[in-house]
Amino acid sequence: MMHLWRKFKRNALLNALTLGGNGLAFGAILLLFSYLYQEYRFEDFHALRDRIYRPTYVASGSNFTTHWARIPVNYINQLPEEIPEIKALIRFQNQEQKYFRIGEQRFKPDHAFVTDANVFDVFTFPLIAGDKSEALKQPHTMVV
Repeated sequence: MMHLWRKFKRNALLNALTLGGNGLAFGAILLLFSYLYQEYRFEDFHALRDRIYRPTYVASGSNFTTHWARIPVNYINQLPEEIPEIKALIRFQNQEQKYFRIGEQRFKPDHAFVTDANVFDVFTFPLIAGDKSEALKQPHTMVV
């Protein structure tokens, strides 16, 4: 072991640069693989994952093109008429800026969405308690 340390100290700068470069390269490869793993396994637990699609909206003009992950309501409601292969349409609307009330208690959640009642027919989100078939069937109800 001492032999390796002496050899390392002879070309300390070069060896430190090599070691640092290898560490950075290894870290970059780990980041790349973790990103790819996330992309290809994202929400992979849903039973109908091969039949779930997220439409996006592209708007373009004379000097711009923009691509949104959100679709205006008037377009999304026309999709089942224009594409008869659509079996179910689930809409999610971000509600992070809203306050909710249970009895007299008000709270503002970190992540909240308004969605359609048939969300559990398509997405297999696990529930800690309760029945998926009865969740969100009544107005002004929520799933926590």
